[in-house]
Amino acid sequence: MKWTVIRCLLCGLRRRRRTLRGSRPRPRERGAGFATAWTTPAPFPTDRRHPQAAAALGPRRTADWLCGALGVDELAVRPTAHGTGIATALLTTVTTTAPDGRAWLLTSLRNPRALAFYAREGRTRTTHPALAGDGIVVLLGPRHPARARAPRGV
Repeated sequence: MKWTVIRCLLCGLRRRRRTLRGSRPRPRERGAGFATAWTTPAPFPTDRRHPQAAAALGPRRTADWLCGALGVDELAVRPTAHGTGIATALLTTVTTTAPDGRAWLLTSLRNPRALAFYAREGRTRTTHPALAGDGIVVLLGPRHPARARAPRGV
């Protein structure tokens, strides 16, 4: 599976592509943050938190909205770089190649800072936490065509 890894260095932005799963900046490197994204396969994955996301959306929306779309897998910024715009730059850079603007991510409701950031960045919350899950929420990117069909008031 091909992953796109974007690394933001304290001295500036640098884009790097890798084909190894889980590629991340090495600990000895002084990166301020990183982001990874991948094209969501069909059928929808059943590992990690994906079952909770699928349960919350339902099978039809999962297939229509997420499969074939670019899924932001990870976004992390060092605490010393919070508020510098690095997270915005990483998120924007990693999602620019989303097919037809179809980008999505999932995050925990236990992280209000992340939820506020994603809302400021135009991400649309599409789900309540799944009953079988532990507070996972799916967010669609600002150019995702399904945003208009997302349930209101979530």
